[in-house]
Amino acid sequence: MLALALVGLLAALPPGASQAAPQGIEQGRATGQTSSPEQQPTPGPPSTPGASAETEAPAPPVAAPRPPDRDPRANSLRRGELLTPEGITLDRADFAERAARADFILIGESHANRCDHLIQASLLAGLAHRGLRPVVGLEMIPVDQRAIVDLFIQGRIEPESLGEALAWPTLWGFDYELYEPVFQVARRFELPIAALNVPKNVARMVLDGKVKPDEVKPRWLLPRVIILSPPAQEPELRRVFDAHRSLGHGTRREESAPRALEEDFERFVLAQSLWDSKMALEAMDASEKHGGPVVILAGIGHVEHGWGIAHRLHVLSPGARLLTVLPWRGGEQPEAGAADLFFYCPETPDD
Repeated sequence: MLALALVGLLAALPPGASQAAPQGIEQGRATGQTSSPEQQPTPGPPSTPGASAETEAPAPPVAAPRPPDRDPRANSLRRGELLTPEGITLDRADFAERAARADFILIGESHANRCDHLIQASLLAGLAHRGLRPVVGLEMIPVDQRAIVDLFIQGRIEPESLGEALAWPTLWGFDYELYEPVFQVARRFELPIAALNVPKNVARMVLDGKVKPDEVKPRWLLPRVIILSPPAQEPELRRVFDAHRSLGHGTRREESAPRALEEDFERFVLAQSLWDSKMALEAMDASEKHGGPVVILAGIGHVEHGWGIAHRLHVLSPGARLLTVLPWRGGEQPEAGAADLFFYCPETPDD
């Protein structure tokens, strides 16, 4: 989630950090996203190629959505079932059809939720079964770890050893075994992996005013252009920022200094803009390098409402076709406008 991803950066910022916008920042405007239906019952572990009839025949054409057999408001969905914002369940063939027409498929997660990662892995495996071989772009891995990622792609590092090779507890912080199913699927289907993010220490140096973006060496660690968050996102960013402050993160200012607090908030917005711009640019580069679509796995805050990575993709490539997918924890129905599709996973993080 955005709140968890940025807290380490905020805690490191000194009281007097400069608030001048780095060179290269530009304000983008979000455009509309393509919406898309797809869904199916709870997936099991991904099967090997050739073991399913799905791999022996092309996927059936997309059928018109039918009313759900189970009422999602009664929380009777099976884990991993896909549904539209209106609560209509969709099968995996529908999802694959929509994904095949997208350039970028953004699948959100709560970083500590085991179910989210299992469903991400299952969706990737389903796409590979149907002949779609996406690049897997990961928020969790910064671009300075590309050499290790390349060794994994070459088969020289096994999925169960990748966490150690990347020093995962320091690199990301959430348990590697939560993410291992995604790497197992990537290995099984020989899917390319793309590191997407800015290294945390580099982001801190820029945000605390120690260096300007143009002074960072090597320069490729930062995005070529930093696109600020859309105005519509500001209320949510302020909510998350205030939640951080209530926990003692992200500010060392006194409550009586409103301008100082506003400067802290501006740095908070810049932090997200730095990360989301880099992830969008790296995903575009990965698409050009490998061809075909890119599946981006990132925290919910980088996917919801098209504010994060999607906003930057639309600014950088107005014709890009996007499909956004978020976890849904149950309730009346998914939040309208938050994503094109949702997959059902319960709230319990380690369930």
